[in-house]
Amino acid sequence: MSPRYSLRPYQKNAVDAVLRTLENHDRVLLHAPTGAGKTRMAMSVVSMHLRQNAPTMVLWLAPTKELVEQAAKAFSAAWEAQGDVKAVVIQWRGGGERFTHGTTIRRNTVLIAGLQMAGQSISASQWIEQSLLDRVSLVVFDEAHHSVAPTFRDLVESILAGGGLAKRRLLGLSATPGRASPDETRRLVKMYEGRKVGIGEMGNPVRYLVNEGYLARAVIETHDIESTSVPNEQGAEYSDSALADLGEDRERNNRILGLVQRLFDEGHRRVIAFTPSVASAEECAAAMRGGGYAYSHAVSGETPVKDREHYTKTFQQPAATGPPQVLFNCNVLTAGFDAPEISGAVIGQPTKSAVRLQQMVGRALRGPKSGGTKEATIHMIVDASYAEYAELADMFCQWESLWEGDTPA
Repeated sequence: MSPRYSLRPYQKNAVDAVLRTLENHDRVLLHAPTGAGKTRMAMSVVSMHLRQNAPTMVLWLAPTKELVEQAAKAFSAAWEAQGDVKAVVIQWRGGGERFTHGTTIRRNTVLIAGLQMAGQSISASQWIEQSLLDRVSLVVFDEAHHSVAPTFRDLVESILAGGGLAKRRLLGLSATPGRASPDETRRLVKMYEGRKVGIGEMGNPVRYLVNEGYLARAVIETHDIESTSVPNEQGAEYSDSALADLGEDRERNNRILGLVQRLFDEGHRRVIAFTPSVASAEECAAAMRGGGYAYSHAVSGETPVKDREHYTKTFQQPAATGPPQVLFNCNVLTAGFDAPEISGAVIGQPTKSAVRLQQMVGRALRGPKSGGTKEATIHMIVDASYAEYAELADMFCQWESLWEGDTPA
C-alpha cells in the first residue's frame, strides 16, 4: 500500500538531510532542479516541523501569486496525509488583503505570503514586530535567490533573531543557487552559512534525474535573429519597454509561430511558448487559431482569472485525448505551472537571469516517471543585440554541464 504523500527515494534522502541539518543549525538551502519536486520535499519538512513544535507558525515566502497558490495546495495535500492535528493555511497574495489574525497561536498555522505583499507590509507598518517575531519558528523562502535582496534579507534576519521562541529556522529553495552573478552567489552562500543540501548520488543532479527517468533529456536548439530594437539600459533584467518593442517585431513573432508549427508537425501535442510581451502572446495565439489550431491561447497577468483557469486546465488534460495545444504567455507560466506532458517549448523572451531561463526550460522537462516524456525539444530565439541573453543561451545549450557535482549534506 502506497502512502498518500509519498516521496521518491532521492526526495526522502534530501528531506532527511534537511531535517538533520536543521536539528543543529538554523539555516540551510535545498538545491534541486526544476521538476525535482522542491515544493513536495519542503512541505514534508514543514509537516514534520509543525508536528514537533505545535502550536507554531511557518512563514512561506514566494515571489508570485502562482507560487503562493501552488504552495497552499501542496501544504493542504501534505498535511492531509502527514498531519496530526488541525492546521490553518492562509494565502496572502497581494491586491489589498491584510493579515489581521491575532498574535496568540492556538493551532498550527502556515502563512504563505507573496513577496510584494510582504514588502509592502514591512514598509507600511510594524508588521514584523507585531505579527511575526513572536510567532514564526520556520521561514521557507521559495526561489531563494530573492532572499538576498535587502528588504527580504532584513525580514528574515529579524525573524531569526527575534525573541520569544527558543528555536527559529530558515529553509531556502532554489533550482539554480547563485547563478545570477558571483556577488549574488557570495551573498547567498553567506546568508545560508554555506549549508546546501542537493540530490543525486555523488554527482550531477540533472544527469541523475534524467538517467532515472524523472526529467526529460533536453534537446536545445538556438535560432539567431537580428532585432530592430537594441536595449540601451542597465539593470538586473530587461525593461518592459524594451521587451514591448521586441513584441512588436513581426519577424520575431513569425519565427515564434514557425517554431510552434514545427513542433506540432514533429508530433508534439503540448507546447509552451514564452513571448516578450502580452501583445505578442495575443497576436501569436490569434494567428494559430486562424490557422486551424483552436486550442491556442494567450495567458498573461491581464487574462481574466476564469479564462486563465479554463485555458490552463484544458492544457493540462492528457495529450492523447485531444488535439495539439499551445499556450503563449508572458511572465505568468515561468514558475508554479505544472503540465507534465509538455514536450516542446519556444523561448522567445530574452532574459538576463539564469534562474528565469532555467525555469522556462524546465516547464518542458518532466520525465516518464513524472508523467512526462523521455525527450523534450527546446527552441531558443537569440538576439545578438541582447548580448547578455545570447551568452546565457549559449551556456544553456550545454544543459547538463550547468550543474556541478552535489553531495547531499
